[in-house]
Amino acid sequence: MDRESMQQLSLRLSRVLEDIGVSRFIRTRRRRTWLMWDTLQRIKAELVGGNFTYYTFGSQTEGTTTLGMKSDRDTLMCYNDWPVILDWWEWRQGKENLLVVKNEQSPPQHCWLQWVRSDLPLPVTEVNRPFHVPVENMYYPLYKREWRFSTSIMERLLVFDMNIIQHKVYVFLKMLRKSIIKQVVDDRFSTFHVKTAILFTIETYPPNIWSEDNLVQCVIYCLTTLLRWLKIRLCPHYTISGVNLFTGKLFKHEQYKLHSMITEIIYSNFQCLYTIEMDDLGRRMSSVNSSQIIGVDTRCTLYQVQMVKLYIWWDASFDQVHIDLLINDKSDLYQSLIEHFETLNVLKNNGTKIEQEAVSLLIPSVCGDLASIKASRCIYQGQPVTHSILQLYQLSFDSDLLSSRLKFASMLYCSGQYEAAANCMTYCEGLLGPAVWQCCECKGRQGTPRTNEFREKTVNTPFKDMLQKYTTLHVTFTQDDIHCVPKHLVYEMFRTAGDEDRQQRHPALWYKWMDLIVIDCVPFLDYLQYLTHTQLNQRDRKLRALNNLYFYISSSEDCGHIDTAWNMLGHCYELENELDLARVCYTESLQLYPRNNAANWHVARIMHQHLNG
Repeated sequence: MDRESMQQLSLRLSRVLEDIGVSRFIRTRRRRTWLMWDTLQRIKAELVGGNFTYYTFGSQTEGTTTLGMKSDRDTLMCYNDWPVILDWWEWRQGKENLLVVKNEQSPPQHCWLQWVRSDLPLPVTEVNRPFHVPVENMYYPLYKREWRFSTSIMERLLVFDMNIIQHKVYVFLKMLRKSIIKQVVDDRFSTFHVKTAILFTIETYPPNIWSEDNLVQCVIYCLTTLLRWLKIRLCPHYTISGVNLFTGKLFKHEQYKLHSMITEIIYSNFQCLYTIEMDDLGRRMSSVNSSQIIGVDTRCTLYQVQMVKLYIWWDASFDQVHIDLLINDKSDLYQSLIEHFETLNVLKNNGTKIEQEAVSLLIPSVCGDLASIKASRCIYQGQPVTHSILQLYQLSFDSDLLSSRLKFASMLYCSGQYEAAANCMTYCEGLLGPAVWQCCECKGRQGTPRTNEFREKTVNTPFKDMLQKYTTLHVTFTQDDIHCVPKHLVYEMFRTAGDEDRQQRHPALWYKWMDLIVIDCVPFLDYLQYLTHTQLNQRDRKLRALNNLYFYISSSEDCGHIDTAWNMLGHCYELENELDLARVCYTESLQLYPRNNAANWHVARIMHQHLNG
């Protein structure tokens, strides 16, 4: 292939990779999303007392993936209570230390871990420790006690340091491996081999080779690095000396076969790339204008799909952290939230940039929870809601589009401030629009669909603005703010009525939300409006709210907390003295979710009323 043809092929490949999301824009969003996820998990651990650190590694967090790759997500949870020390001088009294043990027979990438006493710098000699190495024979059996060094953080930093051309070369090599090479040697020739090859190539060749019109030649340089290793049957580790990454992976005859295949790919002028089906790469490369290929998504569509997926992960992480902060083992939730608020404010002033962004979105939720608990106490004691509580509510309004405002409206209704509640909900109704998405990430419930308008917003709107302007999280109440929620909804907190219900909540950690009152924003708005206009004797507005709630349920099918929406509609019909319609609503709710559903209480209650005439 002459130089001009190579340049044209490089520019076309670069454009096609941009089309499928291998771009600065998507790469930045991917990395930011998963770094935020790590940050939120770390903040949550600090708040709830879990002394561990989450790390997300691999293609998703590196941004070196495409939709067609269907890359998984590698998560490492590091327990900080068990520090690993390399030498005795690092030992700290009172800590459960683990000492790295190596000798001449130890493989370069492996070690053994010896438990060390917390009171004295001496080995633990009991045999009931999972990492214990017996003094009399500390290296037997090896398979039970051998640990491997992980350089994942260093690798992530190295990939983060790649420029966009190096990034494109790496992603294309991964596509080549998965589409072509994998058919011969399966996953024994892995992405890690490819990553190692490009890291060594970047180190070996001058920086000026990495240009868009030289993309294919850069791929050849990386493949040449691999050919050299296959010829000598040794693939070095980039950060640990003495390691051969082919050992235990590729047989000798497979290395010969792989060498021949890569050689053929280079000398055939990369004809194989026109056969790659992943992300329609081959068809896109064969066409002058890939947007005109039938059945192939445009760049705009693919970017929307990727951004929506990323935003859902980003948004769900905030929602889950908020739920976890409300469900804790401490007896005093209010005091816990005060402590969380103080910790978050320290991070807001002294944390890293990404920590400051995370806590700036968590603080409003905590303010809303504190305000609701304090207001609930005032309502219970028959006292007016104070100005300081109203200020806390005001601070909570930036959590998302609606949920905190609806908690405020619910408090106004429960404290008898019906005109103020009606005005607040009128304002909330005005915030809704076709681009608004109602988020639900509760296990056992299905998320609501995203509209085209919402998808379009995700591409060019910062995720923080997406949360505050176009996303409604569910409204959540606890036992501590029970007097700020209409009494009918208190039943939702007791949806689990027996052992059979409890057994269905498995694993229990995923279903803790069922001990709370959790309501989707839109039907809750309609329900609150119905109750408020009933109190204000505004019949037309009351019936309009009732019809809106019915229409929402009819069009939403089984999305979100639809069982709770049916239960709210049933209560409206009860207040209209339409008990048959109310019974139908509760029955519909139970058909969707027979277990862990407050409708069981409502059916029993209506039957009791009927029997007692």
